[in-house]
Amino acid sequence: MNATPPPSSIRRAFKTPPGQPVRLGHAWDYGWRIGSVVLQKVTDPQAAGISAQLRENLHPDSLRVAAGIRAADGRLTVTGWRASSFVDGQPDNRPDETAAAALRLDDALAGLAVPAGLATAAQRSPAGVFAAADEAAFNDAPTLAAAPAAPAGAAALRMRGVRRRGTASRRRADEHEMAARLFAEVKKQLPPSTAEVQITHADMLATTIFDGLLPPAVTDIVPVIRPHGYTCALVIVDALVRGITDAGIIDRFSHVPGIDHLIGRALAYRLAVHALVPEPAKTTGEGLQRAYSAVISRMSATL
Repeated sequence: MNATPPPSSIRRAFKTPPGQPVRLGHAWDYGWRIGSVVLQKVTDPQAAGISAQLRENLHPDSLRVAAGIRAADGRLTVTGWRASSFVDGQPDNRPDETAAAALRLDDALAGLAVPAGLATAAQRSPAGVFAAADEAAFNDAPTLAAAPAAPAGAAALRMRGVRRRGTASRRRADEHEMAARLFAEVKKQLPPSTAEVQITHADMLATTIFDGLLPPAVTDIVPVIRPHGYTCALVIVDALVRGITDAGIIDRFSHVPGIDHLIGRALAYRLAVHALVPEPAKTTGEGLQRAYSAVISRMSATL
């Protein structure tokens, strides 16, 4: 999270209007609004540029999009900053509307060519954990190939009968082990993925905002190359993890082709992320277990 407002050189580069920068929240990646423009600090200029390029002229049905803005010289990022058009709205717990909007977004993205450099950008830090989790969720391997090792000394402590469950290192190990175990259980239920792929959005729930009766708006696109409907499946899983919906949401979107398989892949992805990040949050782990319970019974009956 960057707490420093954009410097005047960046404002000039993107031709922002006059005014004081106003800090925005998580849906905008804590960027800075200046009039009709949002400036955001980026850690991976190539990936940020791809997102801005995708949003530059994207017009899904009944979905507002924060368009990417080019600098005066045509660049999509300038010395670690990017720009987007501001759209009104606030985050809200409306998972069904977000999942429906995700399908419309996938419809719009289906006609776009994969931007040059997308695969390369996905493999670089800091996206490395997420790229590894995405690959693990869709490959044929039944378990995670790179699950983190237990903290130094933890195995020896257990062998001596010393229980360190209350320590931060033990908690991290417990979270990693839980996620890796559930990941393997989910992967056992999944047949090979054979559907055609396209650009989809890996973080729709976190980047969707609402303004009354206006169509929802998406502030960013985190592009991944997966089957149509995967954006919707991730919304469903993320909503279950956050506890803002019920298991019935799976039935409410049963009309989506292959949705049970896609939800299984989406859950595997989120479990893999939890197993691979250095500091997994306990509340997220609890949400993942809740989502697993909702999804696994459905998968057992339909896949």
